[in-house]
Amino acid sequence: MKSRLESLLEMLEQQPFDSFLLYGIALEYMAMNDDEKAEEYFKELLEADPGYVPAYMQYASLKINQNEIEDAKFLLRKGIKLAREKNDRHAVNEMEDLLDELE
Repeated sequence: MKSRLESLLEMLEQQPFDSFLLYGIALEYMAMNDDEKAEEYFKELLEADPGYVPAYMQYASLKINQNEIEDAKFLLRKGIKLAREKNDRHAVNEMEDLLDELE
């Protein structure tokens, strides 16, 4: 039986610029503690779709785990700005709370 990651990677071959798939793959790598691969997919996602708000919170969490706090703050501030533009109050609140914890 295929793992969730294997399934997502296969789907990505068919839909190479699917933001949801890139996000899911990054999260799978995070869960496996493969920070390098997770970061690779977060970067690819945000390059292809800089408006994908959920990626900022998760990518910032990855940066916190890597003790790269300034990078995490940068991502959170950028994500908050985008979430405000999209009127996504839930995402704004989550990211503001995390940013407050870091400052």
